[in-house]
Amino acid sequence: AGMNYLKQSSIDFVNYNKRQMSRIYPKGTRADSSNYMPQVFWNAGCQMVSLNFQSSDLPMQLNQGKFEYNGGCGYLLKPDFMRRADKDFDPFADAPVDGVIAAQCSVKVIAGQFLSDKKVGTYVEVDMFGLPSDTVKKEFRTRLVANNGLNPVYNEDPFVFRKVVLPDLAVLRFGVYEESGKILGQRILPLDGLQAGYRHVSLRTEANFPMSLPMLFVNIELKIYVPDGFEDFMAMLSDPRGFAGAAKQQNEQMKALGIEEQSGGAARDAGKAKEEEKKEPPLVFEPVTLESLRQEKGFQKVGKKQIKELDTLRKKHAKERTSVQKTQNAAIDKLIKGKSKDDIRNDANIKNSINDQTKQWTDMIARHRKEEWDMLRQHVQDSQDAMKALMLTVQAAQIKQLEDRHA
Repeated sequence: AGMNYLKQSSIDFVNYNKRQMSRIYPKGTRADSSNYMPQVFWNAGCQMVSLNFQSSDLPMQLNQGKFEYNGGCGYLLKPDFMRRADKDFDPFADAPVDGVIAAQCSVKVIAGQFLSDKKVGTYVEVDMFGLPSDTVKKEFRTRLVANNGLNPVYNEDPFVFRKVVLPDLAVLRFGVYEESGKILGQRILPLDGLQAGYRHVSLRTEANFPMSLPMLFVNIELKIYVPDGFEDFMAMLSDPRGFAGAAKQQNEQMKALGIEEQSGGAARDAGKAKEEEKKEPPLVFEPVTLESLRQEKGFQKVGKKQIKELDTLRKKHAKERTSVQKTQNAAIDKLIKGKSKDDIRNDANIKNSINDQTKQWTDMIARHRKEEWDMLRQHVQDSQDAMKALMLTVQAAQIKQLEDRHA
């Protein structure tokens, strides 16, 4: 049920968690003690995300690693925008959150110490978990260092997580593995608690117990995310004195070549005037919103088709229920015909028939619910695919307009 709320009404679910408590727990019909990923529910502001502590898997490692902070008391304050009533937050959004500065994280894995007492090959994986747009798994991995579990040297190029939309919810995971894929150690580190520079990261077991000697030597860099094309502007803001000195040096070099700044400025002004004369009206695109895409004929067609399919399925189920009900009533009427109330009450055949009919009815209702749920889930996927196809179509049309303009 929690996953359904998260998929269908994510913003409402976040707003609900601002004023109410919610507890998420593993599905009761599961056959094993596996866990779900708690990060998706932390992203929605859920306060109590319950897991099976007997399973030392990745979800449990994330849980224990995250709550090591704040003194290990088991309580972490949610970010400000997830507590304020005047803020709306979509945990599936890719755009930066108002008032939150996106970050850039770079991790260079240099070496390991005491990873294993055997001569085995080892490698390190670095993952990030957070918002869907921030999550990076199985992408950054060092080379395999063979036959050295004591002090392998990786000295890899930095793994760069270029844009972390919400650093407050993101965590880094270091995983050390043998060449066979067996895990030797791991560590979960919340991004907002990281310190930049050369660091030794002590490792933990799969069950998150501290390991005395194994550790990784890494170099961590934390920066503000700068969009493409704004690097020079950011450098000017970061070091205005250095930027002014470079501009002054450029002017002196131009004077040495006999080029005066004023004449150069006049030439630039003349060129700018000619350029403005030739300039065409700016190409303005209308914003593409979800509401505008929902009004598209293709998406409307998918919605009508889904409504028709659901109505057909429900009519089929209603017809089957009516048929089964008539059959069961006729069978009971045949059994009780000509018998008194006491005979009916004590007749074993009637009791067995009622039990069989009850089981048949229960199984049928459960099957109907499953069929309807499967259809609704498929409809959600079809709607997502149709929306994505429409977005790609609109994007292709806009790109073509740009190419035609600048051809």
